[in-house]
Amino acid sequence: MNFKNKALAILLVLIFCISLLPAVSAVDYSIPYANVDIQVYDDGLINVYEEIDYHFDSSANGVYRDIPLKRDQSVENLHVYVEGAYSEYQIINQDGMERIKIYLYRDAAKTKKILPGTNVKVYLQYDFTHVVKIYNDVGELQYKVWGDEWEDDLGSLDAVIRFPDDKELEYWINPAYSDAQAKWSDGNLVISSDGVSEGSYVEARALIPLDEFSSSTPYAQHINKDAADEIRSMQKSEADTQTLLSTVGSIVNYLMVALCAIPLAIYYRFGREPKT
Repeated sequence: MNFKNKALAILLVLIFCISLLPAVSAVDYSIPYANVDIQVYDDGLINVYEEIDYHFDSSANGVYRDIPLKRDQSVENLHVYVEGAYSEYQIINQDGMERIKIYLYRDAAKTKKILPGTNVKVYLQYDFTHVVKIYNDVGELQYKVWGDEWEDDLGSLDAVIRFPDDKELEYWINPAYSDAQAKWSDGNLVISSDGVSEGSYVEARALIPLDEFSSSTPYAQHINKDAADEIRSMQKSEADTQTLLSTVGSIVNYLMVALCAIPLAIYYRFGREPKT
């Protein structure tokens, strides 16, 4: 084999090996279901419980759970449990986010990756500080029960938010175009969704009367202004915008149908062969 043929053979082998890399390194999994339970305490702290189901179509080292953090927020008292695999986890602090790397194994010695076809249920529970906001006239919880940081679609979602008191509160589900459903049941805000697309989110926003909080709220943000009317106005504006977009979308759909019908009408009126 001459030099030219050798070089061509080596190049073809390299191309073949590179083409295999994504198939070998990529982790293919789906998230059929998630259940989220949030408790809001009267000192401003919230406790988050997450139950996330994974189905793996390939072998995998593990999964990430990224928790976005805003100013002064922190995740504390984290507990991670796993069903369907042996596990261990690592906390990685990044700018604006806490990343939880959950390693998954199929053996007690924790040396072998889980196999394709494995179903794993991951439980996380943690305290979240400085999520609740306390203004001069009202308290506010604005929380994404399923965030837009996820890189995979979610099959279905159930969530419940428990407040210090069981009195029904004024609440909204964002974004306004979300298909998520919410209702007040047994003193709690209950949310469900038949699915959340990658990059989308389901957010609950509620106004909490100040008398539901204790005199000391060290785990809440304190903002020296009135905000209840401003929040209501923002939510109304978002709902009005979505109504307008829906109306425009309906009009466009009707116009498209009409445009498609015009050629048929022209043919029916002018294009048919005359009867003999």
